[in-house]
Amino acid sequence: MTAVKSVTGLDGLVREHVYSHVFENADREVGGVLVGRSGRLGGTPLVTAAIPAVNASEAQSSLTFTQDAWEHVHRVMEAEYPHDEIVGWYHSHPGFGIYLSEDDLFIHRNFFAGPSQIALVVDPLAGAEGVFGWDGAEVAQWYERPTARPGLGRRAPRSVMVEEAASALPVSPATTAELPEFAVWSQENVLVLVCALLSGVLLGFGLWEGLLR
Repeated sequence: MTAVKSVTGLDGLVREHVYSHVFENADREVGGVLVGRSGRLGGTPLVTAAIPAVNASEAQSSLTFTQDAWEHVHRVMEAEYPHDEIVGWYHSHPGFGIYLSEDDLFIHRNFFAGPSQIALVVDPLAGAEGVFGWDGAEVAQWYERPTARPGLGRRAPRSVMVEEAASALPVSPATTAELPEFAVWSQENVLVLVCALLSGVLLGFGLWEGLLR
């Protein structure tokens, strides 16, 4: 399949709705469905709206479409988009790049298997987005580009980066900024430790003086 450079309807109002959901919840993965019309002969779809999966199970590095989330999506479609259909889905990868994980691929293959259905992935921290779609029997990346809204620039939690790493690489000696939170001593911690040590020393001298008397 020829590389697709854009999907009709994803720019403009639909993209702003997706950005509002994704950028305002950059501490975890969020997502929803894309609504519109399928392309002819399995071609690229026309996207007319985005519906957030408001009752989905959200975590720092995973998203699950629950039964409640699907019921919400279908209620909104019946009320607001009765002549459209689901043409794909979107979700965020806050701080760990544009790709489809094994869990993402499972969702796409089982719930968005139509030949025109796509997956939009947005990284609100890096300010990047990409679209994936069907290339025959496989799910392939169609394109990746910067988001129209600047990235937030905050680093994802360390636990997320570890869980999402594709492979374990040799680690160079860590700088203070790279150490886990529990390994970084603040000035307050150092002062407390010094005071405790001084108190112990003074108490020891007091006991020793008492014994000598």
